Amino acid sequence: MSDKIPTFKGNGLTENRGMSYKSNCSTELVSNWTNRYGFTGQVIVYGRDRKREEEVALLKVLHIIFSIFVLAIAAYSLIYQNFEFQNYMIVFLALMMLIVGLKEFKEERKLAGWTYIGVFIFVLLVSIQGFLLG
Repeated sequence: MSDKIPTFKGNGLTENRGMSYKSNCSTELVSNWTNRYGFTGQVIVYGRDRKREEEVALLKVLHIIFSIFVLAIAAYSLIYQNFEFQNYMIVFLALMMLIVGLKEFKEERKLAGWTYIGVFIFVLLVSIQGFLLG
């Protein structure tokens, strides 16, 4: 059975349903190989791709946390007609835009990343102005 396990050039290790083989190829190439030969299942990538995916997962968690903060403060403000926490909501919104921008950079979408970073800077300046004037 070990003679049927393909070997690619490189040093990354990928697994698919208990089968292991060395690879430096992307997850997409591994998925195409498994589909062509009838294997299905999730491809787990170790090495550089795994580290990047862990960083993206951490950014997703932070994105969800900041989204919950923004939603909670907005709901509180609308229900109780109390807008004294609006500046804090804007700060969390700015942080959420920063996280989304970093996530876009990690996924190699530079234009969207720079756009979100620009929005982060603008919203952060608005929130600082709100703290100084309010």
